[in-house]
Amino acid sequence: MTCPSCGTPFTEGTRFCPVCGTQLIGSPPVASPPAAPSRSCWRILWWILGGVGCLVVLLVGAVVLIGILTLLGQKASTIDTPARPTSVSEGSVSDNSPVAGGEVLVADDFSSASTSDLDVSEDKTSRLAYEGGAYVIELKRPQAIAWSLVDGSYKDVSVEVDAVMLPGSDNVAAGLIFQYRANYDFYLYSVTNDGYYTLKSMKDGAWFPLIDATQSDKIRAGRNTLRVETHGDRIALYVNGALLEETTDGALGAGRVGLAASTFINGTGAISFDNLLIKRR
Repeated sequence: MTCPSCGTPFTEGTRFCPVCGTQLIGSPPVASPPAAPSRSCWRILWWILGGVGCLVVLLVGAVVLIGILTLLGQKASTIDTPARPTSVSEGSVSDNSPVAGGEVLVADDFSSASTSDLDVSEDKTSRLAYEGGAYVIELKRPQAIAWSLVDGSYKDVSVEVDAVMLPGSDNVAAGLIFQYRANYDFYLYSVTNDGYYTLKSMKDGAWFPLIDATQSDKIRAGRNTLRVETHGDRIALYVNGALLEETTDGALGAGRVGLAASTFINGTGAISFDNLLIKRR
């Protein structure tokens, strides 16, 4: 066998011609080492890695930011939650009322016991409970009275509430208590399911009439809106938006407000109260 370039003879197994260095036919090619990456390739690779890293950082930052905003939103909603619901009607206040357009102090529709401060209790005489989005006072025997008070002391205010005599009630009255002080000193305005209203005060456990039982065709047998307004020594009684009567009492002062129910001879029953509103001018 001879070299195809210079004709120099060679033996089998020789890869290159010993004279001219030509690769001989039949010998396996020698693999050349891989070329090193150019600078442009390295630059592209760094750009890709840098872009991926920035994307990861942005995603992590977005997740952290969303988490922080969520926590802040939950905290703000907790702080801003009102103590009592205020989505109730402000009622009917006459233009010449001393509390017309006054500031709302309490607005409670009794939709939840957790947002109200009235009592929940039951004994042989009465039952006080939240039922069906309202506050119920039930009297189980005749000639009884039960009440529950709102927190706070109020003066020169308008107090209004819707009262419904529940089915089966007989010889029963719905009432608003105001200016309640210690030792059972308070005023009680009440209307009966047979069309009468009264105003009386209790002093040291004894009743004193201010307005005797008076009949009015403005009072309904089933549902009534009671409102009492106090201003200085003046007391004004309203039912279903109509003025019933006014009087004065020099002993009138500041005190708590409450809801009441009472029964007469051979009477039992229950009153459902809703949409309590206390305003001042």
